[in-house]
Amino acid sequence: MRSIPLKYQVILVPMMLIVPILFVILLTMSYLQDIDQQNDTVREWASATDQLHIGIAAIHSLQETSNLLQDSQGQDAEELLFDYVEQSRLLIGSLKHPSLTGKIEEKTLSELQASTEKVKYHDDLEISQITPVLATLLPRMEYFYRSLQAQKRSIYIDSNEDINRITSQLATVSISVLGLCVLIGVILSAWIKKSTTRRLQSLTTSAHTLCNQPISGNIRKPRDELDELASCLSVISQRQLNLLATEKLLEGAEEERRRIAMDIHDQFLSDVANIARRLDDISQSKDLSDGDKKEINRTRTELAELTTHLRGIIDDVHPSALSILGLEAALRSFLQRKVSAGNAPDYYLSIETGIDEYLNENQRLNIYRIILELVSNILRHAHCSRFEINLHPIKNMLVLTVEDNGIGFDIEQALKKGQHGLLNINQRALSLQASVEWTASRFSSGSCFKMNIPVENIEMKETGKIAVHGI
Repeated sequence: MRSIPLKYQVILVPMMLIVPILFVILLTMSYLQDIDQQNDTVREWASATDQLHIGIAAIHSLQETSNLLQDSQGQDAEELLFDYVEQSRLLIGSLKHPSLTGKIEEKTLSELQASTEKVKYHDDLEISQITPVLATLLPRMEYFYRSLQAQKRSIYIDSNEDINRITSQLATVSISVLGLCVLIGVILSAWIKKSTTRRLQSLTTSAHTLCNQPISGNIRKPRDELDELASCLSVISQRQLNLLATEKLLEGAEEERRRIAMDIHDQFLSDVANIARRLDDISQSKDLSDGDKKEINRTRTELAELTTHLRGIIDDVHPSALSILGLEAALRSFLQRKVSAGNAPDYYLSIETGIDEYLNENQRLNIYRIILELVSNILRHAHCSRFEINLHPIKNMLVLTVEDNGIGFDIEQALKKGQHGLLNINQRALSLQASVEWTASRFSSGSCFKMNIPVENIEMKETGKIAVHGI
């Protein structure tokens, strides 16, 4: 199963927690709506009973006012009539209130409303006719009041039970969802921690592999994987800067070598050729003695040797055969020039064919210079009778080994003394991003140099190996 990208993992935990919380919010809103509906129902029944209570109170007031009106005259009668009109309006208004609709049968409600119209004040109102109407209306309204009161209490009790039930369910669901969110959060956090830690450790291991030989510098002591990764990246950055500086230095040195080689070729060889032509012209003179001719021939021979020597120097300073014919041909030419004396050691050169296709100009030149430095050290210091040079691929690495059967040396002591040849080899190996190792030779004595050079997309066949043996 493929790992979820980190950018999705970051939002996974909040999303997994938001969904249950959103569910609880929606459920709470639904339950609150139900509670509001039940409260509205209770309020409607309470309003209906209140209206009936107002009507009953109005009937009692009307009965009392009617009794007083029969015995009153003058100003007192006018005040009682005013009270009568006010109480009759309250009675009629209470029975016409919308809250009673649906609570009392429509027919019965209509009859009650019709009865209230009889007690409504008008100019021809007969007080004696009001008393029987009020006596008939009062018990009926008291009956409906008690009936609505009983229904209101029942609905109120049911509503309280429903609200308690809804509250209990909501609390249970909320606690359950909260517990589920905590569990999901713990599980996802553990999973993300494991996944992220695994990737981070893998990345840190890879970075540590690149910086397993830390260079000097003020680098913090790592506290965790991130600090260690930052420390390794800092080391890698410093190494890249050093590598870039080394490459620029070597490029400058090679450019200077090329310029010197061109100057020698264009100036010195041209001067030597002119001298040789003048000697040829002088040798054609008839006035020369035999001794003069011998001296001229000897000088011509020395000039030819000087020309050969200068061409060797030019080739060492800037090997034209390397860019024209390739690494193997340039090395073979060098070995034929350097290891040609009768007392020179034997040599063995083994290089894979087609190796130049996988190397750029800078890589070829650095490998060539390293081999030349190693061979020069062998010829000067090793006192050997044989040395071998092998260059072959293993997977994505190009492995160079140079070993001899000489007297060997202590690499640590040589580096402490600051041997320029070894420092030059290390600098060029750093430019190639290669690893260098000095070990004992497979011969009975001597030393072995091994360098692993990372090369991409290199695929060689064992049958493609070129071997050159020295005489």
